Amino acid sequence: MPKSRRGRILLAGAVSMAVMAIAAPFASASLPGSFDPDAAPTDRVTDTSRLPDGWQQSGDRMVSYDGDSTGLHVLVADARSAYRWRTAATLSEPGIDTDQWIGQSCVTGSGDRAIVVYAPRQAVNDQQGFQRGAFAAVVNLVNGTVTKLPELVSMAYFNPGCGDGEKAVLSRPEGNGTQLLTIDADQGKVAGRQTVAGELTSAVPFGAGIAAATGDAVVSVDRQGHLRTLTRAQGTPFRLVPDAHDGLAYQVPTADKKKVQVRRVTEAGSDKLLASGLLGALSLRGTGGHVFVTGKDAQDDVFGPDLPKSWKILDVPAASEVSTTGLLALTGVGNGAGTAGGRKTTTGTALPVGIDALVPGTGKTFEFRVKPKAQKPAEGSEQSPALAAPPTGGSSGTRKPDAVEATDPDSPVHSTTDPDRSCAVTRNDPKLQSLQPSPAMVEWATDLAVQGKLEVRRRTGWNGTDIPSYTPQGLFPPVALKGGGRVPAQIMLGVLSQESNLLQATSRASAGESGNFVQGRYYGNGGSVHTINWSAADCGYGIAQVTSGMARSDTVYTTAQQDAITVDYAADIAAGL
Repeated sequence: MPKSRRGRILLAGAVSMAVMAIAAPFASASLPGSFDPDAAPTDRVTDTSRLPDGWQQSGDRMVSYDGDSTGLHVLVADARSAYRWRTAATLSEPGIDTDQWIGQSCVTGSGDRAIVVYAPRQAVNDQQGFQRGAFAAVVNLVNGTVTKLPELVSMAYFNPGCGDGEKAVLSRPEGNGTQLLTIDADQGKVAGRQTVAGELTSAVPFGAGIAAATGDAVVSVDRQGHLRTLTRAQGTPFRLVPDAHDGLAYQVPTADKKKVQVRRVTEAGSDKLLASGLLGALSLRGTGGHVFVTGKDAQDDVFGPDLPKSWKILDVPAASEVSTTGLLALTGVGNGAGTAGGRKTTTGTALPVGIDALVPGTGKTFEFRVKPKAQKPAEGSEQSPALAAPPTGGSSGTRKPDAVEATDPDSPVHSTTDPDRSCAVTRNDPKLQSLQPSPAMVEWATDLAVQGKLEVRRRTGWNGTDIPSYTPQGLFPPVALKGGGRVPAQIMLGVLSQESNLLQATSRASAGESGNFVQGRYYGNGGSVHTINWSAADCGYGIAQVTSGMARSDTVYTTAQQDAITVDYAADIAAGL
């Protein structure tokens, strides 16, 4: 039975994520923005009377991010400029073809630097890519200087973690343990590394070392990698935020998983409950020693008199991004490219970003529309030192020469294809180009497929191929479910959204056009343009990333079936189902 690259999808999880994936697949920022593609650009507050008192002298800074095919944009707005938005940097890597860069960031204590983790969105579809496939950089938010770090790290939501100074922590799995990288943002370098046993999450600088969560405990890690338990909780602690008074804020779900607690622990091990509420109804944010408890109803469950001076309650939605001193909150960020049926990303052109903002305490709202333009674009697009240098040749990881098709031995003509490939169907073959569907075409095919009615007739030579006439579910009949019934269309659409963002062909091809198929590690090199490792090729094809049966050595499918999976989104959906 065909499987996707994602492969081991838990059905229960797929049910809940399917609708989200269809509505906004692969949004790089965590906040869904109310983006209006026809709105006039508004990159600053025009009615400054709606801003908080003293904004002209304030050092408050708002930092966010959003991604498209040109890179991950690090966006900055300062209170003293009426929150006029500018693009500190746009981060990408040369030679990596993606329709959207994703990532996350944190801001150091000074508010002048951001540690940014970024990757092509396809990285999250592969376990190795998710755990150790993201790039990292230090971005100077004042002058736009970019310092890329020589390490690949995890794309987990808690990476990176900033402290109350100029240090941050990046993490990644390492065997049966976790490697913690301490980043000196001022120097733009890795200042230390420790590998500790077990799985540590939410790591941040704390005191003279690092604080992190593991199991039901909050622990500290010294420079030698030794762990000391600061406190134990009822569940797994998460979202650790250092405050300005030698304390550490953290969240933890209650035993019944219905509520979440906000607690504060000190290096001495003193642990105190400061707030509680329904899970998802309140959250922690913080920068430079400031800790913010967010949530529209959070104030009803926060023990105000007991809050430290560096803590503040903000009556904003729990998922809001918060500025460095808490004067502004973002409730929506997005460019509209990720929504099903929305605009296609224009390759090479940065998309305008819609930003929704709210002033805590007053309820004043603002809608911005920002066109990203990096201060130093060359620095953001330079190759990361985390990528291996180009090989000198001769190793098994380098590409063998293309085959030569020559009628005249003195005038060889080089093939555009990969005759030494591991996957069944080659890229760059003008006779085997994939038709790009629109989201509506995908939904049409999926709705029919789950009913076993995807019987549209493809004529001989469809889309310029030499495939004999077929119907998608004639080639790939649906498999009966144990106990009867059928796969819900929403589940299948959710899987297709996660696997390929509803693309059969490269994102460079618009709906109705043809191009190379969307590939899953076809070259086995994790995105590097310098090496080819055929032995590690994944051979995921098209919209459903059909993998089983698509290696060159496989005999599960006929050549006609493999070609149909490659060029026809409907056949690919039938095979994926």
